[in-house]
This record gives sequence, structure tokens and C-alpha cells, in this order.
Amino acid sequence: MRLSNSNLKLLAIIFMLIDHIAATSSYLYFEHHSLYLIMRIIGRLAFPIFAFLLVEGFLHTRNRYKYLLRLSIFAIISEVPFDLAFYGSYYELSHQNVFFTLSIGLIALILFDKYVQEDFSKAFMYLILMCLLALILMTDYNAIGVLIIFAFYYYRKDFKKLTFALIVLNSLFVLEPLVTSLINGTFYFGIVIQLFAVFALFFIKMYNHERGYSLKYLFYIFYPAHLLILYLINQLL
Repeated sequence: MRLSNSNLKLLAIIFMLIDHIAATSSYLYFEHHSLYLIMRIIGRLAFPIFAFLLVEGFLHTRNRYKYLLRLSIFAIISEVPFDLAFYGSYYELSHQNVFFTLSIGLIALILFDKYVQEDFSKAFMYLILMCLLALILMTDYNAIGVLIIFAFYYYRKDFKKLTFALIVLNSLFVLEPLVTSLINGTFYFGIVIQLFAVFALFFIKMYNHERGYSLKYLFYIFYPAHLLILYLINQLL
């Protein structure tokens, strides 16, 4: 089976929805924890696919700056629904939505691609600065998310190196909480589920380089809309 760009986007949206249903549901967490973990594991497949599609967009869009503008606008639009869904608050500075990560990742690609031929060290410096920005803003997946996006760009022609990079980056993502939990004797399987993100490569490997259906704004609209709906549902339950 081969998957088009639109097929991958729909899969990522479904994986994300499954993840967010579990992540915003205290009922699943406390009453059906095994199902909760399974849904969160499925959700780990979403971000790598979105990162891959971002790189595809970066490589093929007619205007990279308009692409960045769309991502940035929806990062701002999505923040209140994101905070409501995950924190029950209109304003929460401790965690920003994934559109901010994607926007910063795209800036990193634009700057790296612009300077890499003339000065690799300068291009690399911009990548590090974007990672620091993600850390400062505390975006979803923070600096690791930016590096995952970069890995899909830099190793796009070498699947083995890409696979290795994703294994390393996702391992780094869980390293600190894992070490802390082991020191404290409070290990919990949910800490390491991010490692399942690597399995998204099975779907990405099926990519046929075709556009498929025109779903340009589906993710942009779906992301804040589904978060708001999940918040409202949880308020009613």
C-alpha cells in the first residue's frame, strides 16, 4: 500500500485525535488506564508525520514565508483552545501548542537552507538558536521537536540515518524524566511511550510523493477546533 500526502495527513490527524482524547480525559486515566496508555502510544505517531509533512511543504511550497505566516497565525489562534483543553485555563505559559514548534522548526529550515552553502557554522548556529527559542517558549516537544523536523530535512535521502536520528532524539526526550523516576524509585511506563514515535516511519516509508486530495487547511482548522470540542465535552461530563 502506498500513501499520498493527504493520506499521511489524515492518518496523523487521527493519531493526534486519539492521543488528545486520552490526554484530556481524567476518566480514561483513572478508570481505564491501560486503554489510556494504548491511546497515548498511538498518539506518538502523529508528530513525526506532521514533521515530515512540514519538510515536504518546505521543499515544495511556492512561498516559504507565506507558509510560515499561516503556521504562526494558527499557533496564536490555537493557544486558547490548547490551554483550555489541557489546563482548563484561557492562559497558560508553561506549555505552548505544537503550531509554535512547527513554526520555529520551519524558521530553522529557512535559515539553515539559506546559509548552509556559504557558512555551515552560521547555519548550524541558527538551528541551535531556534532550539533555544523552543525551550524558552516551552513549546510542545520543545527543542527535540525542532531537531526532529530538522532530521527529516537533513536526512531525507538517507532513511537509515533518519531512523537512527529519530531513535536518538526520542530517547533524549525521555531521558531526563526517566532518570529522575529511577532515582526516585517511581518508574512509570508512561514516561517512555515517546519511544514509540519511531514507528511512524513505517507509514512515512509508504509515501508515494503524490499530493492526493487537497487538504491544505484541514489540519489548520481541525487542530484548534478539536481541542475546543474536547474541552467542552469534558466540561459536560
